[in-house]
Amino acid sequence: MIKATKVKLATDEPEEDSKGPAILIVDDLGVITYQLKVLLSQFDYDIDCSQEIYDAIAKVKHRKYQYNIMDLFIPTEREGFILLTELKKMINKSGSKAIIGVITASPRKEIEQQCKTRGADFFLEKNNDWQHELYKIIDGYINGEKDPDDIY
Repeated sequence: MIKATKVKLATDEPEEDSKGPAILIVDDLGVITYQLKVLLSQFDYDIDCSQEIYDAIAKVKHRKYQYNIMDLFIPTEREGFILLTELKKMINKSGSKAIIGVITASPRKEIEQQCKTRGADFFLEKNNDWQHELYKIIDGYINGEKDPDDIY
């Protein structure tokens, strides 16, 4: 039996009536958002995607996401840091324990510390097998192996 599901596009607004747990993926490359949506759809979470910071901020204003996974260079590092700072402010203001993960292809080591200083819960460099590593990180949070109060 084939199960039909509605696929939300990156430009779609989050569903107002959807109250279930959700993941927000922010990356300016559509192929990455698609790959991550397929990968993370194995969890029983709604998944919304955004390809730019203002759309991502608008989505977070309308819905609480348990996990926010963002590329730092969307398309520039400056915009990624702006989004990270805004997400952290919005999460703190709401009192939630939402997780923010930053992914990037940049090999610059100082970026990881800058992201964690600004509130990232985890940082992942896009290198070999990074999608599998991301899956393991999210699975660890969902299954209680990782504490949302700890930084990885």
